[in-house]
Amino acid sequence: MGGHPRWSFEPFPYQTDLVKVFESQLEKEKLALELHRQAARLAPSASLGEKFNALAKEEQGHIQVVKDILARLA
Repeated sequence: MGGHPRWSFEPFPYQTDLVKVFESQLEKEKLALELHRQAARLAPSASLGEKFNALAKEEQGHIQVVKDILARLA
Protein backbone atom coordinates (compact mmCIF):
# COMPACT_ATOMS: atom_id res chain seq x y z
CA MET A 1 0.00 0.00 0.00
CA GLY A 2 3.02 2.20 -0.40
CA GLY A 3 4.02 2.56 3.23
CA HIS A 4 6.40 0.85 5.56
CA PRO A 5 5.17 -1.24 8.48
CA ARG A 6 5.52 0.26 11.93
CA TRP A 7 5.38 -3.02 13.76
CA SER A 8 7.52 -6.08 14.25
CA PHE A 9 6.65 -9.69 14.69
CA GLU A 10 8.79 -10.62 17.62
CA PRO A 11 8.30 -13.91 19.43
CA PHE A 12 6.68 -13.76 22.82
CA PRO A 13 9.19 -13.38 25.59
CA TYR A 14 9.37 -16.37 27.84
CA GLN A 15 6.74 -15.77 30.49
CA THR A 16 5.34 -17.95 33.20
CA ASP A 17 2.49 -15.50 33.86
CA LEU A 18 -0.25 -16.47 31.42
CA VAL A 19 -2.25 -13.34 32.20
CA LYS A 20 0.64 -11.16 31.00
CA VAL A 21 1.07 -13.30 27.89
CA PHE A 22 -2.60 -12.96 26.94
CA GLU A 23 -2.73 -9.27 27.83
CA SER A 24 0.12 -8.78 25.39
CA GLN A 25 -1.69 -10.89 22.82
CA LEU A 26 -4.84 -8.81 23.25
CA GLU A 27 -2.92 -5.64 22.39
CA LYS A 28 -1.46 -7.30 19.30
CA GLU A 29 -4.89 -8.45 18.16
CA LYS A 30 -6.22 -4.90 18.58
CA LEU A 31 -3.34 -3.56 16.49
CA ALA A 32 -4.05 -6.15 13.79
CA LEU A 33 -7.71 -5.14 13.80
CA GLU A 34 -6.80 -1.50 13.26
CA LEU A 35 -4.32 -2.44 10.53
CA HIS A 36 -7.00 -4.34 8.61
CA ARG A 37 -9.52 -1.52 9.06
CA GLN A 38 -7.01 1.02 7.73
CA ALA A 39 -6.11 -1.26 4.84
CA ALA A 40 -9.81 -1.57 3.95
CA ARG A 41 -10.14 2.21 3.85
CA LEU A 42 -7.03 2.56 1.67
CA ALA A 43 -7.74 -0.36 -0.66
CA PRO A 44 -7.75 0.67 -4.33
CA SER A 45 -10.86 -1.40 -5.06
CA ALA A 46 -14.07 -2.27 -3.26
CA SER A 47 -13.43 -6.00 -3.59
CA LEU A 48 -10.02 -5.70 -1.93
CA GLY A 49 -11.54 -3.51 0.76
CA GLU A 50 -14.11 -6.23 1.43
CA LYS A 51 -11.34 -8.77 1.90
CA PHE A 52 -9.60 -6.54 4.44
CA ASN A 53 -12.93 -6.01 6.21
CA ALA A 54 -13.34 -9.79 6.38
CA LEU A 55 -9.90 -10.02 7.99
CA ALA A 56 -10.90 -7.28 10.44
CA LYS A 57 -13.97 -9.31 11.39
CA GLU A 58 -11.76 -12.32 12.06
CA GLU A 59 -9.58 -10.17 14.30
CA GLN A 60 -12.66 -9.17 16.27
CA GLY A 61 -13.25 -12.87 16.87
CA HIS A 62 -9.65 -13.32 18.00
CA ILE A 63 -10.04 -10.40 20.40
CA GLN A 64 -13.11 -12.00 21.94
CA VAL A 65 -11.34 -15.35 22.34
CA VAL A 66 -8.42 -13.69 24.12
CA LYS A 67 -10.82 -11.74 26.36
CA ASP A 68 -12.59 -15.00 27.21
CA ILE A 69 -9.27 -16.63 28.08
CA LEU A 70 -8.30 -13.68 30.29
CA ALA A 71 -11.66 -13.90 32.07
CA ARG A 72 -11.03 -17.56 32.83
CA LEU A 73 -7.52 -16.83 34.10
CA ALA A 74 -8.68 -14.04 36.41
